[in-house]
Amino acid sequence: MNSGPAAAKIAREAARGQGTYFTALSTEMCWDAVALCQGRDRGRGVEITDNPVLGDSDVRNIPEGGSIGFFDNGTLVHEMISVGGGEACGTKNATIGYGSPIGWELLDLRAGWNSGSSYGPRRLLVRYRAI
Repeated sequence: MNSGPAAAKIAREAARGQGTYFTALSTEMCWDAVALCQGRDRGRGVEITDNPVLGDSDVRNIPEGGSIGFFDNGTLVHEMISVGGGEACGTKNATIGYGSPIGWELLDLRAGWNSGSSYGPRRLLVRYRAI
């Protein structure tokens, strides 16, 4: 398992199109791509019972390398990896209503919060788990 800063560094460099990971991460399922950065087994890395993220101030405090999950009616629909300061990397980010339908990229998650602490046009619940 990679440390949080090491996992975030892999994610950031891949989003800049650097290193060997850009292509590999872009073609994976979102949660499997996060797992590759973190150096853990493939599969989902966050559950609905994990730490709630209730707005832009909470998202800024998610530790580097943490898994960020987006839930629709209790079902995980997307996962990204925190790179700190409210930014996260992922692939297939259009699932949450922002970003591209394919391709590893960095997004600023500080924007997009709705009243009632839901995220984006789909009004998703957000949770995180530190590694």
